[in-house]
Amino acid sequence: MTIRKSAFFVGVLLTNLCSGWAQNVKRVSPVAARLPALTLSQIPNLQLPILKSLVLQQIHLQNLSPVSTEARAHSLNRFFDQVSRDSSSPGPVPSSSALDPVEAFVQKARGIFFPLPVQTEGVPTDEELWQRINVSPLTNPERLKAIVQIYQQAGAKPEDITLQKIGNLDEYNVIVVKPGKTDRVIVVGGHYDKVRVGRGVIDNWSGATMVANMYQALRDVETEHTIVFMAFGAEERGLVGSRHYVQNLSKEQLGKIDAMLNLDTMAVDGTFSLPNGSDRFLIQMANEVAKKEGFALKEQSLWGGDSDHSSFRRAGIPAAMLYGVSKDVIWEIIHSDKDNINAFSMPHYKNAFLLSTALVKTMDTGVQPRRQPRVFGQRLFSKPLRPWWTRIP
Repeated sequence: MTIRKSAFFVGVLLTNLCSGWAQNVKRVSPVAARLPALTLSQIPNLQLPILKSLVLQQIHLQNLSPVSTEARAHSLNRFFDQVSRDSSSPGPVPSSSALDPVEAFVQKARGIFFPLPVQTEGVPTDEELWQRINVSPLTNPERLKAIVQIYQQAGAKPEDITLQKIGNLDEYNVIVVKPGKTDRVIVVGGHYDKVRVGRGVIDNWSGATMVANMYQALRDVETEHTIVFMAFGAEERGLVGSRHYVQNLSKEQLGKIDAMLNLDTMAVDGTFSLPNGSDRFLIQMANEVAKKEGFALKEQSLWGGDSDHSSFRRAGIPAAMLYGVSKDVIWEIIHSDKDNINAFSMPHYKNAFLLSTALVKTMDTGVQPRRQPRVFGQRLFSKPLRPWWTRIP
């Protein structure tokens, strides 16, 4: 379908929508009458000049009641000039009695193509994002309580939140499960604990709150996979929380996890993937999502650190990590007094949040169930063998 044909079809849609509303629309063209009914989902993403041409052609196509050329031009120019200035703020709409048929037509077009911005249901507002990141308690017990409260604010009921004690430590993993159509699992996680120095806003209150915000955004979205949202404890002790979680899963439970996404140290000066610590197909999937949706994302290898995704990879589960600090400044910020709200960037946070949410949606339909490696003679041993090709150094 060419652009010109697409524009004509959209014109037919607008005409049909307006026919019962603008009383002076006399008839639909014979060609238009033979076209199948169109839905909004079938409308292409038209650029403004094409839409302008469309409306002009459609006015010519219909037998509208006589209106002076100047009046028509005034209505159209006023509409398109205003859209060009600010398409997200179309301004007040006059009452229908005050509109001539042409202006009524373009006002209807404005309502369809340039509606007032509406907060997407379920997605946290900017104010909610800021309030949650700005809390960043100073002690790990306080951070545990705060992240649980954020999940409750995001829509999780108390019975939906599980606290998993981490061995003999007085620390816990926070687990919130969003059921899917199947029992195949995707894990999304980020640790909430911090070191003693600094406020731990970047490392990693940014990642822990982002995972909770993703839960809010995806909570009511129908997914094939069951999505497990996690706030890991004791990461700063050496990935203790995530390792404890993985080691306490049965073989059957491990086999149901198809992928894991880890968010750690976000929102300073960019959004980066970690190619030297992630499974390549997930990195490529993130690149494709970023390109398609228009989000910023760069691959950036990093040496000298580790995070919770490695606990899953060591168990043979594909995993990837996103983070938000360039390698030029990361070691200056984390685990220091500079890890505070002054290092935080809301634009980078929102970019990473929206990208990660879109990535999980793509993973839901894009990752395939893992095939468990079969080893000759495995049943002869009391403990399952772990093939060398699933090991990660």
